[in-house]
Amino acid sequence: MTQVLRGVRVVELASWTYVPSAGAALADWGADVIKVEDVKGGDPGRALVIGGFTRQNARADVDFILEIGNRGKRSI
Repeated sequence: MTQVLRGVRVVELASWTYVPSAGAALADWGADVIKVEDVKGGDPGRALVIGGFTRQNARADVDFILEIGNRGKRSI
């Protein structure tokens, strides 16, 4: 994929689905995306249940739902 946003830094202050997905697309295009999570509990998407997948019944080391919208990012 063309890295048209290489050199652009994005600070993401959002949670749930839409903005994190947009941030992932920006990272796909080469932007340096830094996700800032709530210090008291992180992204609430970590507790989301979709289609029966939870941390308890999926692979213990990967939260697939969270990974899709946060790929390519750094976080604090």
